[in-house]
Amino acid sequence: MEMKTLSAVAIALVVIGIVLGIGFLVLEEFEGTLGTNAGAVGNETVTAVSNLSYSCVTNNYTTANLGCYNSFSVALITNASGGEIIDTFNYTQSATGCIQAVTGSYVDQDWNVSYTYKNSSSEACSGLNDTITATATIPTWLTIIVLVLIVGILLYMVFKFVPQFGSGGSYGSSGGGAEGVIAQV
Repeated sequence: MEMKTLSAVAIALVVIGIVLGIGFLVLEEFEGTLGTNAGAVGNETVTAVSNLSYSCVTNNYTTANLGCYNSFSVALITNASGGEIIDTFNYTQSATGCIQAVTGSYVDQDWNVSYTYKNSSSEACSGLNDTITATATIPTWLTIIVLVLIVGILLYMVFKFVPQFGSGGSYGSSGGGAEGVIAQV
């Protein structure tokens, strides 16, 4: 293996990394544009809305909290037990159909949420999410492959160049040549 081959391997790994990075970016962007079905829901009850984590709406649950469930927009939120309107500064919302309490006396209570949304068919959405999940392990394997190649290159260099340093004479003997030293008994 020559240095030309090693540089070709390095260039190939860089190109593979760039192609994978662009591929992941395209998949993520494509996921957000799958939404073609529009809808509106009134007074859907979301139970025990926490200030520690997001609670997702259950309408079209097959795509809720996935990237292809997008354009989620809250029209009105009320307290499920008393009917009081919960102001927008009391919660945050995601584009994927989830809400989280921020502050106020409505934390850990049931909320009635009226909202509009766009989503894709569950088959297209789950297929794309499966692809993104499956390809997420590729960078880990690419790192392992690069490390194995580096170790292989280092071992190759050790076994190719180190034996050359020891040839040409005896080490530490006086007067010996290439033929070696003869010991007398």
